[in-house]
Amino acid sequence: MSRHIRSNGYSSLDSIRHFRKLTNLIVNGRIEFNEYSYMITLALVSLPDEEMSKCVNLIPISSVPSFFEYLQNSLEPNDFMPCPRPFLVGAESDEMIEQVKKYYRDKYISLFMLVRARDSGRI
Repeated sequence: MSRHIRSNGYSSLDSIRHFRKLTNLIVNGRIEFNEYSYMITLALVSLPDEEMSKCVNLIPISSVPSFFEYLQNSLEPNDFMPCPRPFLVGAESDEMIEQVKKYYRDKYISLFMLVRARDSGRI
């Protein structure tokens, strides 16, 4: 299945730089919050768990409650399996789409838990 999944190609350092750039864009008002949330969600679930945790801590604390609400609204209704199209290369079968959804489900749950913990002040 991995040959069908698009990698973001980031190293750990690249991931941190990418998040800092996105954070600067939102802080400076150059992108809307929903666009920021969408982009960081995709980037975060593409990272190894340790890097995901580090990058969640780079989200401005003032944005965490809104980002958590974004995750609740976009992930919970889909059982933590949103559309996987951003991770697929080319046209794929319905079967492949379901496999990729399941593949990323644990990553989305981990992200949700990390952001919920940060929102409640536990991390």
